[in-house]
Order: sequence, then C-alpha cells, then structure tokens
Amino acid sequence: MIRKKLIKIFAACMMTVSFLGAAAMSVHAEIVKETEPNDTKETAELIQANNETAKGTVDRTYSGQYTIKGTTSRTDSDWYKVFLMAGTRYMTCNGDEFNFVIEDKNGNELLSRTYMDYAVLTAYSFDVRTAGYYYVKITGIIPTSTNYLFNIGSPTYSLSNCEIPCKEGVINMTSADEIKAAHFDGEALTEIPKDAIAYSVTLSGIRSTQIKYARLKNESRGLDFALNISTWSKDGLTSMNMPVASMWTASLAYSNATSFTPVLKIYYAYPVYSTKVR
Repeated sequence: MIRKKLIKIFAACMMTVSFLGAAAMSVHAEIVKETEPNDTKETAELIQANNETAKGTVDRTYSGQYTIKGTTSRTDSDWYKVFLMAGTRYMTCNGDEFNFVIEDKNGNELLSRTYMDYAVLTAYSFDVRTAGYYYVKITGIIPTSTNYLFNIGSPTYSLSNCEIPCKEGVINMTSADEIKAAHFDGEALTEIPKDAIAYSVTLSGIRSTQIKYARLKNESRGLDFALNISTWSKDGLTSMNMPVASMWTASLAYSNATSFTPVLKIYYAYPVYSTKVR
C-alpha cells in the first residue's frame, strides 16, 4: 500500500495534462490530487462539485472549477464522494483512458462509461433526481498506472471563435446612406456549440476611414452596443449573455463613398456538454 501511494503521488506530480492548458493552474481554480486510502466506497475521498461559469473561463480565474487528478490501473479502483444538486449534471473527463461508474448511496447506478478519447475533453450527462451525496468509482483499463482527470457537477467551459460573412456581401456606402445595415446570420452556422455566448467581437474588412462609427445588435437578446472606433471591436461582453447563434445587425454610419465586404468575428465561451470543439 505504501509503495502504491508513493507511485501515485509521483505520477500525479509529473502529470502535465490539464482541462484548459497551463492557464487552468490559476490559483482561483481548485485542482485536487487523489489521496489514499480511497480504494473502497467506505473510504471514498470527499470532493466538491464543479460549479464554474463562462465568466471565469473568459477572465481566466476559472472560479468554481474543481478538478480531480489521480492515477489508476486495472486492479486499482479509486472512489470519490460528492454532493450533487438535483438536475442534469456532467461527468467531464480528460487524461488517459479509464472506466467510471456513478452511483447513489444505495448502490443504484446513475451512469457507467469508458472514457476512450485520450486527452480530448469529453462530458457525459446524467440526471440527479434528489440532491444528496453520490459516489464516483474510477478504474483503469490497462494493468499499469495511468493518469486521469475529471470534474463532476456543472459543465466545464471552453473557448472558441467563428467568422460570419455578411448576408449582403458587399456594402456600398454613398452620400445618400446616413446609416446602412449589414446582417450576419449566426443561426446558419451549424457548428456553433449549444449555449455559446459571445465575449468579444470584431468587424473586419473595414478600414478605419471608411465609416464614422458602428453599432452591433444581437437580435435574439435585443441588445446593442457601440464598437470601438477604428478597430471596430468590443470586449467584455460575457455578462450580456448574447447567443452566438443569432442574427447580428451592424449599423454603419456614413463617412466616405466606398465599398467593403465586412466579416463578423465572434469569440465565444460555451459549456462542454459532450466533446470540446477543437
């Protein structure tokens, strides 16, 4: 048992895989190393449920993120005990391949899966009918020790971006056009993850001298805001909770008679409900 514990501690210290890269090691996130003994349900290690937010991922504090890291093998089961609220919850896995089972205090199984997507963040949903303590059993697939990472509770968040072409194509500004609209259909992008929200936007393809100012509106939320002059961008949008999968309307103020083809680039955060967007 002592030799096994030393091997596990050494392996955990050497492990470099993380849910969100090096930035995930922020002091605001909690990354907990497995501690022995936890080989039985009776000696299950008490852990916290994951409770992170889109804002924490965007500002890189990762507040509410609670990740477990450990080592296991085919002959070594690691048990954890966690309090979960009722509702849809997620077991989010990373690291090497492993088997896991989630059950209640009476041994009733809620979910059983084999995580096989090596180093690809993958989430598995399950329903919790009653708030209370639940158990997670981790077991390795091969005889030798391998590393694992997981969190359980709310989904973890990740970041990505997309570009949306202008529906009108070329925008022709003339002296008769005091304000001209350009539309960008985010609903037409099938690859946008569910519940993705914008945290930063940029209108490219427009030189700083071509328009006087620009406002952008998210039609789903009915919210609009001014873009920074010359860069035609805006950061700090997370709290507005604007879905990427929406029609976006840019109102462009006349400055010169000119033509341009704008493209809307959106940087977004999204909850990982299945597999992380690569």
